[in-house]
Amino acid sequence: MKLRSLFLMISGLLVLVNPTPSVALAHQPYCENADLTASDPWQVPDATISYAYFGNLYPEPDVDYFTFEASGGQEVLLSLSIPAIDGQENFAPAMAVFGPGLDTDMLSALPERVTVPKGQGGMLVPLGDEPEYWYEPFGKRYYWNWENYFFKAPEDAAYTVVLWHPEQQLGRYSFVIGSEEIFGGDQECMASMDAYWTPLVAGENPYRDTVIAADAHTHADGTMHDHSDLLEASAGPAPFVDLQVIPLDDGGYNVRVQTLNFTFAPHHVGREPAAGEGHAHLYIDGVKIARIYGEWYHLESLPEDAEMITVGLYANNHQPLAIDGVKITDTVMIADIMAMEPTIVDIAVADDRFESFVAALAAADLVDTLQGEGPFTVFAPTDEAFEALPEGTLDALLEDKVALTDLLLYHVIPGKVLAADGVILDEAGTLQGERVAVTVEGDKVKVNESQIIIPDIEGSNGVIHGVDAVLIPKGK
Repeated sequence: MKLRSLFLMISGLLVLVNPTPSVALAHQPYCENADLTASDPWQVPDATISYAYFGNLYPEPDVDYFTFEASGGQEVLLSLSIPAIDGQENFAPAMAVFGPGLDTDMLSALPERVTVPKGQGGMLVPLGDEPEYWYEPFGKRYYWNWENYFFKAPEDAAYTVVLWHPEQQLGRYSFVIGSEEIFGGDQECMASMDAYWTPLVAGENPYRDTVIAADAHTHADGTMHDHSDLLEASAGPAPFVDLQVIPLDDGGYNVRVQTLNFTFAPHHVGREPAAGEGHAHLYIDGVKIARIYGEWYHLESLPEDAEMITVGLYANNHQPLAIDGVKITDTVMIADIMAMEPTIVDIAVADDRFESFVAALAAADLVDTLQGEGPFTVFAPTDEAFEALPEGTLDALLEDKVALTDLLLYHVIPGKVLAADGVILDEAGTLQGERVAVTVEGDKVKVNESQIIIPDIEGSNGVIHGVDAVLIPKGK
């Protein structure tokens, strides 16, 4: 059989990545990558559509600002949820709306740090007496939900929503505005949302695009520590750190931090420095993501554009350890990690459900293309899907390289789109030039008339979704 022989010619790779289940989100998610301010608020695209903005009240005393436009008489949903993190059970921010036609009497009761737009009145948003503990089934996460409030706009105008904490506490939140649930949002936010279920730590900047001027915070005893001050490791043998990042089949990574002349001492955090002990900080592209107290740490994923992972050693009082003025760190380049991971072609070759597809790629000379940097999303028909084609169709395609190439490129879209992202897409452009329709029916995602039956097989340069039918370009 032609397909079988072609498959055997290129089937020397034996790496299999298991598919992982995916989730969907009802609100369009966006994340606070840069600190929101009165001069640089988040501008709500359309207050009729439901958005969930994941933000941080950080640093003390932070105030976050949002703006939206509404017509007179329009009702706009305003809601606040708190990610269910230990320590945030009693985290209760305040919310206010400012705009024309609102009462000015309440303005005098606001904290001085809240900036009120000139000439506008305002109102405090009633959020209820206490939140409800709630499981969100789409994202499969727990929240403390405050009461919904429908703000009725007095007139056609722009309005401002302001969030702050009356006691200047640090914390994470999800601000929901708008009622109509239309799938969409920021894919990068979706990928990094796990961060919003980890506690904020004073002195650890949560923003990707905002530099916090003073990365310092107060200990329980009232003393300060500042990560910018180096501590020379002059007493005893010099500490050393080695970083290893190990890719896993589920798309995550195990991080191993091995040290010499240094012991992790989580029970001494916040105390005076002691020779040869402390903790470590983990960074992605210079942005701190975790404090580490042991040899192993797990990363569920990496940002698509990330370039390097760095670990540094820190003293008990949080000062970075250094030798001759140079921080004690180790760095792994993500490109080197990815070189260890199988590409989507490697994965397809190793998976006997895609033998016909791999053979067709070889016949069309597309193997090298899909071994490239990408990222690519490939809708790979299973062997059963090829067998369902009319008799003689595939043999004819194998004899017509131009037609075969055209057909296969219709199964590839640029970028990495997971099955969960299908809920935010109506269609997508393919490398062949035509577009495919993407629809969601319950828990099923379809591409044209083909259903994704094997979702999210991730490789170093993209993702494969197994589909139950061959996609036929409209022009064919």
